[in-house]
Amino acid sequence: MNNNEYKLLGEDGQPAESVPAKNPAGEVIGTYTLKVVDGKPTAVFTPTNKLYSGEVKPVTIQGKDTNGTAVTTTYTPRITPVVPTGTPVATEGIQGATQEGTPAFKPGNPNVPIDEEVVPTLEGANPEGKSSSTRRRNIHS
Repeated sequence: MNNNEYKLLGEDGQPAESVPAKNPAGEVIGTYTLKVVDGKPTAVFTPTNKLYSGEVKPVTIQGKDTNGTAVTTTYTPRITPVVPTGTPVATEGIQGATQEGTPAFKPGNPNVPIDEEVVPTLEGANPEGKSSSTRRRNIHS
């Protein structure tokens, strides 16, 4: 194959520098681009909706041999969800005494760590920030 003859094809079948990546419903969730690494075409999917997981419509890549004969193939990414987990904690104490508990949080994937710089929030807290319920942390994506 001719290393300079790899192209992404848009939905209209025409060569494009980038192509919108869409979910099965047709909503844009990212962008496809193409780069050549060690003489091989490499399709790159860059998400714009970092909360989306699931199927992505494929992108078409065209190559040409040294005679100019074209051939096409596709690249289809699948996005798996990243779900962090929290381990609840419970305490018991006498009436009127302050109680403390430190729940544990674990990232859903080592590449998407829990953001320890973000102060946890209390779900269901009153306007003074008091609650007897859950701590929540944000994650990087």
